[in-house]
Amino acid sequence: MIRGRVGGRPERTDYDNVNRNHQTPNFIVGTVRLLEPYWEYLRRLATYAQFCVEADMHVPVCRDFWMATSVFSFSIAMLLVLIMTRRAITERLELYRHRKRLEARAMVAEPGIMKQHIWRGDEAIGVDLSHEELAAEIRKTIRSKSPSSRENEVPRFEMNAKPPPEKRTPMQHKIIYLSHGGQKFYDQTRFSVLTLLDLLLKQERNDFRIVIFTDRPEQSPAHDLIRSVRVTPGELKRFRGPLEFIHRVKLEILRRAEADFGLPFIYVDCDTRWLNIPDEPFKLLADGGRQQSGAVPVFYMHKFEGTMGADFYPNYLRLLQQKRNKLVEWKLRADPPWTMWNSGTIGVPSGAARLFDDVLEVTDDFILDVRQRIFVEQLAFSVVASSRFQVRPFEECLAHYWNYGSEVPILLRRFFGSLPRDLPIEKLAERCARFPLDRSNLEKLQSLRSSRFRRWRAKVRNSLFKRKIDLKAFWLRRRRV
Repeated sequence: MIRGRVGGRPERTDYDNVNRNHQTPNFIVGTVRLLEPYWEYLRRLATYAQFCVEADMHVPVCRDFWMATSVFSFSIAMLLVLIMTRRAITERLELYRHRKRLEARAMVAEPGIMKQHIWRGDEAIGVDLSHEELAAEIRKTIRSKSPSSRENEVPRFEMNAKPPPEKRTPMQHKIIYLSHGGQKFYDQTRFSVLTLLDLLLKQERNDFRIVIFTDRPEQSPAHDLIRSVRVTPGELKRFRGPLEFIHRVKLEILRRAEADFGLPFIYVDCDTRWLNIPDEPFKLLADGGRQQSGAVPVFYMHKFEGTMGADFYPNYLRLLQQKRNKLVEWKLRADPPWTMWNSGTIGVPSGAARLFDDVLEVTDDFILDVRQRIFVEQLAFSVVASSRFQVRPFEECLAHYWNYGSEVPILLRRFFGSLPRDLPIEKLAERCARFPLDRSNLEKLQSLRSSRFRRWRAKVRNSLFKRKIDLKAFWLRRRRV
C-alpha cells in the first residue's frame, strides 16, 4: 500500500516491511533449482532399475543396466577377496614368526661355543708353579687391587664375634591383578584394589603386597602397598597366541608373576569386590597347601559351578572324552566326573612349581578342538587343579560380578567421575568400600534398550571375530596333523 513518496520512491507500510523480511532467501531457491535436474535423474534411474529387475534379463533396453550391475558386483567381490587374502597372509606370517620365536627359545649355542664355557677343574690353575712362584703371583694380584675394590669387600669377622642380628620383616602376602584393554577394566581394577586396601588400612596391616600387571601404570592407585608392573602392548599381543585368545594373556602373566615374585600368591580378576582379608587361605597356601603331613595340597578358585554333563558344558564333556589319551599322558583325571570352577580367583600353594606351564599347555591343546573357546582357560585350570589339589572356594573373601560386566563399569565411571581429584587415597578407599552395587539397579540397567543394543552389537562383533578364529584353528589343526 502506497501512502506517498519519500525521495522519489513510494513509501511502504510496516506490514510490507515485515512481509519482505519473511521471504525465502534467494540462495535456497537457487539451490533447490540447481538440484532439481539431479533429483530428476536419480528418479528416472530408480524407475529404470525397477523396470529392469522386474523385466526379462534379455530385454535389449536393460543390457547396460545388467552390465553395470555385473561390473559393480565383480569389483566388490574382488575387493573382498583382496581383503581376505591380505588377512590370510598376515596371519600366516604371524604364525611363522610365532614358530620362529618358539624355535629360538629352545635354541642352545653350538658345541664349540659351549665347550669354551665348560668348567675344566684344575686345568684353570697353573699347578706346575712352585710355592715361591705361587706366593709371588698372589702378592702381585693383591697389590693390583684398587682402593675402591677394597671398600667393596665383605668385612671379615673375628672368630668369636657374633653375627649381626637379622632384620625380620612381616611375610608379604601377594595379591596379583591383570589390568588392560580399556578404561572400564582400569576402573574395575581400581575399585577392587581399593576395597582391599580399605580392609588392610582399617586393620593397620602391612603384610600384603598388591601387584598390578598393566599396560597403563598411571591408572593404578598410588600407595606403599600397591606396586604396578608395566606390560608392553607387544607383550600383550604376543601373549594372546596365534588364535588371539584373550584369556591366554592371564596365563602368561601368572607365569611371569611366579618367576618375579614366587609362590604362594592369589590372583584375582578385576571385576571383583573384596569382602574379607584372606588370612586363612594364605595360611594354608604358605604351608605348601597341606593342612597336615601327607594331605592333598589346597588350591583356591572363586566358586564351584557344577559337574560337566549333558546339560552343563556338554561340548567340554565331549572334548575331555576325546582327549582321554592326552589326559593320561599329562597325568590328569582321565575319566568323569569332571568339575568346573570359576577362575576369577586362582590361589596357588608354594609347592606348585610349573603349574602355569602345564595349564598353558592344556589350554593351547584344547582351544584348537572346540568352538566355545571363551572358557577354555577356566576348563584347563579346573581339570589340572582338581587332578592335583583339593580345590576350595574363595567366595567368603571376594564377590565376583562377572554376570554384570557391562553394567557395573557404567556405575563405576559415574562414581569415580563424581569424586574430587585431590581426594586422599585413604578416603577414596573408604568411599569404594561403601559404594553399593545393588542387584536391582544392575538389573534395571540390563533391561534398558541401550544396554540390550550394546549386548547385541557385542554379540555380532564377537560372532564375526569367532569366524576368523575358526579359520585359524582349522589351519593349525592341519599343521598339527
